[in-house]
Amino acid sequence: MSPHFLYQRSTAASWTRIDLLLTVYDVGIQTANAALAALAEDDAAEATRQRLKFYRVLMQILDGLDAQYEMTQNIQRLALYMFDRSTHGTANDWRSVLKILHTLREGFQAIRDEAVELESRGQVASAADAAAVNMSV
Repeated sequence: MSPHFLYQRSTAASWTRIDLLLTVYDVGIQTANAALAALAEDDAAEATRQRLKFYRVLMQILDGLDAQYEMTQNIQRLALYMFDRSTHGTANDWRSVLKILHTLREGFQAIRDEAVELESRGQVASAADAAAVNMSV
């Protein structure tokens, strides 16, 4: 394995679940901004590339949801709405997507300290534990 890969893996293993989630939203925001910029430059090929990258972000968001809770069901609905908007791909659609992403990210940022505390006390599975469960399924 490359040293870079080992560094990335060890760094990611020390992250909390909430930090990983915030990073997913950050990547979604960056990708949506890049798609919006590509549209402004009338670069259809780049807009398509960014849309596909954004779909992967949405899949990560959806994959991490436990649908038994009302809040996660609402996030799932928002993710599906963002998928629909990004499929249309107009500048207004991407602005709508960005507004939702920013709102969700701000909400998770607001509870970050509490989430880290819960994880450190073992009341919430750590990111490493959650990854081990996902890999065993």
